[in-house]
Amino acid sequence: MYRPFLTLLLVLAPILCASAATAHAADKPAKAARGKPEASGGGGGQAQLLLIVKDELKLTNEQLLRLQSRMVEVSAAAKKAGNDPAKKQAMVQERLKKIIDETLTPAQKTRLQEILLQVRGPQAMAEPALAKSMGLSDEQVKQLRDLLQNTPAPTTEEERTKLEDSLLAVLTEEQRKKFQAMQGAKFDVAKLRPKLAAVKEEAEKAAGEGSKKAD
Repeated sequence: MYRPFLTLLLVLAPILCASAATAHAADKPAKAARGKPEASGGGGGQAQLLLIVKDELKLTNEQLLRLQSRMVEVSAAAKKAGNDPAKKQAMVQERLKKIIDETLTPAQKTRLQEILLQVRGPQAMAEPALAKSMGLSDEQVKQLRDLLQNTPAPTTEEERTKLEDSLLAVLTEEQRKKFQAMQGAKFDVAKLRPKLAAVKEEAEKAAGEGSKKAD
């Protein structure tokens, strides 16, 4: 089954604040004191995500510093949330949503959603909220989900394009235009997808290790 890429809340953390943990772990308060957020370090690819998206969203230094500080708080709270993955995820999602609402402007939140929709592609249309906003019928949603469930996860751009074309073929012309408009201005997702995939892999690996410890 080829599932939707990532939800907004789960993606925002590594994109905007991946460097927070490494910055604080390295105990480098000097740069923060000068009002310059730490955007590089041991995070490697995650820090690159921060650099890629922060410019597109036009995040200020003040916003970046606030996001970094709040993400450290969320990380600490998650460690104290016990070993129940579902409970921990719900807590993290709730706190991340609050951070988004309090830190990003409406325009930044809209642009972030547009970029993530480009990254995820047409497979996101199988989600109830997006399907409803696009006016998809129950039959269309069923067709989309059947395609996703019966199609192996694409490993090449050719396979991805083939899957996306099949999904778009389910829509009417008007719905295709609406979906295109919802993605906003074109963003170079080619440089973002591999890094997000790496973040997802790391998160799943960490979750697996956490489950083993719980057992």
